[in-house]
Amino acid sequence: MDDAAPKNRFTPKEFWAWLAEIFDNYGILILAGLLLFYPLLFDGLNNAIIWLEDNDWEASAEILAEIRGFVPSTPLMIQILIYTLFGVAFNILLGNTGMLSLGHCAFFGVGGYTVGIMHAWIKPSTYAPAWMVSAFKTLPLEISLLTCVVVSTFVAWLIGTICSSKRGVYFAMVTLSISMIFYYSAQTFDDLTGGTDGLGGLENMRLGSIGLRVGIMDANITYYFVYIIGAVFIAFIWQVLRSPFGHVLRAIRENENRARICGYDVAKVRLAAFTMSGAVSGIAGALAIIYGETVPIENIHFITSGQIVIITLFGGAGVFLGPAVGSFIYWYLRQLMSVEFVKYLAICSSKRGVYFAMVTLSISMIFYYSAQTFDDLTGGTDGLGGLENMRLGSIGLRVGIMDANITYYFVYIIGAVFIAFIWQVLRSPFGHVLRAIRENENRARICGYDVAKVRLAAFTMSGAVSGIAGALAIIYGETVPIENIHFITSGQIVIITLFGGAGVFLGPAVGSFIYWYLRQLMSVEFVKYLAIFQYWEAWVGGIFVLIVLFVPSGILGTIRNVTLEYREKKYLAKTGAAEAAAEPE
Repeated sequence: MDDAAPKNRFTPKEFWAWLAEIFDNYGILILAGLLLFYPLLFDGLNNAIIWLEDNDWEASAEILAEIRGFVPSTPLMIQILIYTLFGVAFNILLGNTGMLSLGHCAFFGVGGYTVGIMHAWIKPSTYAPAWMVSAFKTLPLEISLLTCVVVSTFVAWLIGTICSSKRGVYFAMVTLSISMIFYYSAQTFDDLTGGTDGLGGLENMRLGSIGLRVGIMDANITYYFVYIIGAVFIAFIWQVLRSPFGHVLRAIRENENRARICGYDVAKVRLAAFTMSGAVSGIAGALAIIYGETVPIENIHFITSGQIVIITLFGGAGVFLGPAVGSFIYWYLRQLMSVEFVKYLAICSSKRGVYFAMVTLSISMIFYYSAQTFDDLTGGTDGLGGLENMRLGSIGLRVGIMDANITYYFVYIIGAVFIAFIWQVLRSPFGHVLRAIRENENRARICGYDVAKVRLAAFTMSGAVSGIAGALAIIYGETVPIENIHFITSGQIVIITLFGGAGVFLGPAVGSFIYWYLRQLMSVEFVKYLAIFQYWEAWVGGIFVLIVLFVPSGILGTIRNVTLEYREKKYLAKTGAAEAAAEPE
């Protein structure tokens, strides 16, 4: 008789692996099926609450009503679907090609503005030709969406030809700068775009071919409209990424040089991926304005780029359905914290590459919104003003806004001390280790250096001295503006460093002079003659794009490279002449 206990069919580990395999193979179909019936389920929950109230089941109705507060509404699910499409498009670059774009808000905004401008301006009372008004009146949404596809594709291709050849931080910052140009252009041409107020009151959101009205008046119809459009483009991207082209994208992500050696035209593949990603992002932007029937300028703001990076990393970069999970988490938590949790509570260095960048960005966002939350301590959005007693008590010297010269020399001395300290550190063996890690982290680790501790020490020193700079920044104005802790300030210092030359010790000094001098010149002097210079950020962004394209090492970096090249040629010419003279006749 066999007394052996029967074995379980699945161990817990095997069970979860089996579920993961099913999700990997059929997850897109399972998710599509669930989303197909979601509005019906939500309406069913609402009807159940109404039925319980009508039949005097007040306690049960209250319980269900509390549960409904934690269930995403249909309008929220529309937002989640739109950003799922946006994230899947963005993930073509980040997850599959290894390209971090910080300017995808430009495509999102261009798609929205294309549809919005057409609906706002193609009317009988405008300058649009009669034949155009007639055609648009018959098929309004069909024409505007097709136009959106064409415009978004063209804009994505145009920007891609400019920046897709760049790599790493240069690619990220060029895309960010270009998005800044688009944002401030939308502010400048306010007669067309509505400026900071956006385009509101858009009419005729109608599918003329079937006579169906979509938009703010019917959430369920708009949900299924967004669902179908999103499903079509997501299925298209799914097929592309499973095709040989998708395999080439991942080969470039893993090892670009090896892909080039294998015969692939890396530049064209990167451009194609960028164009496709931007085009589909434009479609997502168009869908975003249909439900609200308005185009908020925030859609083209660079913060939207940060949102989509966070959404993609939440779900998993490189995982096809990652943006869907990330979009749900992001918007659900945002709704929950701002609506439900607020009822009960008033507040709610080992990474690399894009993860390190986004972790530091997220932490800075925590600090920024904490400063807004604890306004009794920090002054909130007004900052801390009217600071007194800015005085060096040891020598009885008053610094601050009352005497610019004294404050200048105070800042000069403090700055010189810390800059000299950093100069010595970077010339020490520790500085050589830092550069070794920058060039090849694995080789530095093999050589016996504790890379984690060295990175932590560098991060700590950088943050400490940055804090000193922040303290000096408030002394002259005797106020602490909340903008100092805003994450846009991080973007400013990246641009300043790249202006002058990353890796060149005095590069930030040159970059700081260029940035602040151009800001002063454009916003004060040039604006006297041409009003468009009031949005100096767009012009500085354009200049930054030109610098990255033509002098990617920065001003001082390029001068250094040219000098080294000249010295090398001079040395080779000298040694060559000496060798020729030494040869026997």
